[in-house]
Order: sequence, then C-alpha cells, then structure tokens
Amino acid sequence: MPEPFAFEMRLRELHPRPLMTPVLVAVTAAVFLLLALAARQGLKVDSARLLGWGASYAPRTLRGEGWRALSSLLLHAGLAHVAVNLCFLLLVGRSVERLLGSFAFLGVYLLAGVGGGLLSLGWFPTAVQVGASGAVFGVYGALLGCYLRGWRTVPRQRRQ
Repeated sequence: MPEPFAFEMRLRELHPRPLMTPVLVAVTAAVFLLLALAARQGLKVDSARLLGWGASYAPRTLRGEGWRALSSLLLHAGLAHVAVNLCFLLLVGRSVERLLGSFAFLGVYLLAGVGGGLLSLGWFPTAVQVGASGAVFGVYGALLGCYLRGWRTVPRQRRQ
C-alpha cells in the first residue's frame, strides 16, 4: 500500500469519526438558512440584518461587544459566500481534525477565525465583517504546517 494512503488509513483507524468538522458545517449552514429565511430577501443578506445577528463591526466589537468576533464566524452574506467556505472546510477539515484531534482542530479553527476577523477589523474598520474564511485558511495553514514539519507534528498516539 502506498505510504500516503497507509497513513490516511491509520488516521481513520485512530480517529474514525471527526466530530468538529461536520458540527461546524451543520451549525454554519443552519445559521445561514435561518438568517436567509428571516431576511426574506432570497439568499443574500444585508449588512443591517447581519449586524443584528452578531456580525463584527469595529466600533461595536472593539468597544464592549467582543463576542461579535466569534459570532461573526457563523454568519455569511450570501449563498456563494457560505458555500465556498463550507466546501473548502469539508475538503480538508476531516483530515486535519484526524491529524490534530478534535479539540486542537477546534482551537485552530477558532483562533484563526477570530484572529483573522480582528485583523480584518483593523484593516477595514468601517466594514461589517462576517464569514469563516479566516478560520478555513487557518485549517489549511495547520495542514501545511503538519506537512512541513513532518512526523514531529503528528501526536505520538496517531503515529504508532
């Protein structure tokens, strides 16, 4: 059996059902559907409604409403926005979750998402910020980091 395939099979044996990836996808999709139904504007959502649902906006997020940095990860402005984020998360999320474990994967996802959102607030302080792109890029970054560092980044119980 080729080494990469054998490694993937071993990861599947050790962590057969990654939990966080499907939960993140399901919750994000459900929030988008609820938001789109509440907006009654088709599958595109305006900034005012997004703000009401917890979008990040520098004057609010940085002045006492820090929870918006987290809640904005679940909000998306349109169908294409949410579809692209969730498709790319599904492409590698389960593999990265198997490599890191569910809780470390969730930590990477949240840290990258909140960090990316705060960086975006600093760069565009007057824009309403939504989406999980920073979190998804963080997952890809974790995969790249594992690849570049090799076996040392894979927990011992996942290597044996």
